[in-house]
Amino acid sequence: RVGTSNCQVGLPEVKLGLLPGGGGTQRLPRIVGIEEAVRMITSGDPVSAQKALSIGVLDSIVDLPGKVTAREEYDLLRIGAVSFAKGVVGKSLQSRIVGLQTVKAAPQSFFDKMTTELKRTKRSLNAPHVAMEAVRASSELSIVPGLKREQELFQSLFSAPEAKAQQYLFFAERLARRVPNVDASKVHKLDRVGIIGAGTMGGGIAMNLIRNGIPVVITEVKEEALTRGIALMEKNFSSGVRKGRYTQETMKSWMSLITPAIGLEALNDVDLVIEAAFENMALKKKIFADLDRICRKDTILCSNTSTLDIDEIASVTSRPEKVIGTHFFSPANVMLLLENVRGAKSSDETIATVMKMARTIGKVGVLVGNCWAFVGNRMLDRYRNEAWCLLQEGALPSDVDGAIQGFGFPMGPFQMADLAGNDVSWRIRDGKGLLDPANRDPNERYTGSVADALCERGRFGQKVQKGWYDYPEGSRQGVIPDEVTQIVKDFAAKSGYPQKKWTSQDIIERCMSPMINEGFKILEEGIASRPSDIDVIWIYGYGFPRANGGPMHYGERIGFKRILELVKKYCALDPKTSYWKPAPLLVEIAESGESLQKFWERKSKANNSKL
Repeated sequence: RVGTSNCQVGLPEVKLGLLPGGGGTQRLPRIVGIEEAVRMITSGDPVSAQKALSIGVLDSIVDLPGKVTAREEYDLLRIGAVSFAKGVVGKSLQSRIVGLQTVKAAPQSFFDKMTTELKRTKRSLNAPHVAMEAVRASSELSIVPGLKREQELFQSLFSAPEAKAQQYLFFAERLARRVPNVDASKVHKLDRVGIIGAGTMGGGIAMNLIRNGIPVVITEVKEEALTRGIALMEKNFSSGVRKGRYTQETMKSWMSLITPAIGLEALNDVDLVIEAAFENMALKKKIFADLDRICRKDTILCSNTSTLDIDEIASVTSRPEKVIGTHFFSPANVMLLLENVRGAKSSDETIATVMKMARTIGKVGVLVGNCWAFVGNRMLDRYRNEAWCLLQEGALPSDVDGAIQGFGFPMGPFQMADLAGNDVSWRIRDGKGLLDPANRDPNERYTGSVADALCERGRFGQKVQKGWYDYPEGSRQGVIPDEVTQIVKDFAAKSGYPQKKWTSQDIIERCMSPMINEGFKILEEGIASRPSDIDVIWIYGYGFPRANGGPMHYGERIGFKRILELVKKYCALDPKTSYWKPAPLLVEIAESGESLQKFWERKSKANNSKL
């Protein structure tokens, strides 16, 4: 087995909901040992040529002399392979025939540890666990029975919903890169990028750029904030050095690409600017007006806004065609989604540039249209609102979180709120005057009463060790507090809504169906190009369980007739909540019985898309 020095070796089938069905689970452990094989196969991640050589997957590496063409690489590899073959010809094949090798069994403690790790990292996915079972069989069976066992386990996964969801997502992610009616070849250079704000978000965005070789100018208003932001980036990178992900020298080379500065004037010669300031329209308009004056006329201006109107931000500039939203998700140096928001006048070059930037810095870029909260947060609002509604109707926070985690999310909505800080949304409601009942729309159901009561008691979340849950010193594991349980029950008794015992399935249906209904409204308005784009956003930005393929794919699996029944049911029970009104597209697909793919192929031709 011979490879070039820049090749990678891996068995990625688990990422498609399968296991290596061509003998990989039986042959790899006979080469590298059972523990290394389990790690490679259950992760699906490739290893470098150097790593492959050190563990025995490769017998020899052919060094490449710098940049070479594909043809030159092939020729060098062929020469290297022939040279290796000449070196072993005439020698015993006993140690080289993989099927003749035996596998030393790993201790039970290793499998227990891996099971725990897979439950933490792969959550609801079954394929990694089945793949580990197949690899374990290599130490218990000879090669022929082992291959038979592998095939049995492969067949158990092949037609399962998880495999279909994983394979759907594989193609959905690649499809999201293709923006209809935009010339992807029109790309603006990115030799230097400016970032406004050195906080958690701005610093995370900068880390993505510099570790991919793009120099950054990062600005702040005050020296202390700038110093603090640079120190946080160094701290985050140092963690990677300690874990052996890269060297201290690599970290230093990345940090050398940062130019810290006070004030926007330092951005006068960058190719693109990403504004990561506080989510306030007046502030963002002031920044963009200043950028329009300071930056070169060809500089692209991006806002990291998560909800605000991109066209209104662009309106204060003389270059609306060069203004676009680039919504990174926190922490930006970790989360993979980049929701790019097209303004009414955003040019092909502007769109193509940010979509290419996403790929360059290792993000999954999805282009969406301009509306309040765009795609992800707009649907999240419905999901979170229904979680709050459930508290008014007899459910407890732990009931909701338990059901949602059982569905496959890493956290439930109340756990997520504690992590983000309950005071953030409380201050937004306060800013809108909603804490005073007199200011609320009598035709809309107000669901924030319990959350308001918690914030009035200082229960802001993990940062103060108490929110929807209590957090003992040094722990992120929430404990159900009697105080919150009583508050929820008191408000539920006064809510005027019928009380019931909610099952996990009830809760999942209540939270998922308004999201799917909203997804069809988003498609109808032309905010998303295709249903699969919505699913990619929710998988990579919000932790939607991969085993279920995203909200739109999940809706198809459950059946859109069933989703429509649920939407109509809750619309009748809660007529004050406007988003329960069935989306016309949901009604149409439920009545048509078509697959989502065929339905959207037909509808998208007539759809007046904003994309």
